[in-house]
Amino acid sequence: MKQAIAHHLSKDEALSVAIDAFHSYEKKYAEYQPRLRWMTRYEAEVSFAIKGMKLKGSIAIDAHKIWLGMDIPFLLLPFKRLALDVIHAEITGWLRLAHSASAATENQSITVAN
Repeated sequence: MKQAIAHHLSKDEALSVAIDAFHSYEKKYAEYQPRLRWMTRYEAEVSFAIKGMKLKGSIAIDAHKIWLGMDIPFLLLPFKRLALDVIHAEITGWLRLAHSASAATENQSITVAN
C-alpha cells in the first residue's frame, strides 16, 4: 500500500522536509527503532520495530508528491494504517512549515522589490 502526499516544493525542498520529518519521528518514537537509509537521492528505505517484528517501508520523492509505502507482515496488518498515518501526519506537518516559510520569503521579496 502506498500513500501520496502532494507538495508544491522543489524536489530538494521536499527531500529536506522528508529528512526533517523523519528526524522528528525518530525522536518521538525512539522505542520503535526507526531507521532511514537512502538508496538514491530521492528514494529511501525505512524500518522500525513493533512487538519484536521489523517493519519495512519506503519513501520516494518526485516533482509533486512524497510517496510512502509499507511492507507489513500478516500478523501486524492491523498496525499498517496506524504506521502510515503517523508518518503521513509527520510529513504533512513539516510540509506546512516549509510552505509557510516559502510563502513568507516570497512576500518579503515582493515587499523589498516595491
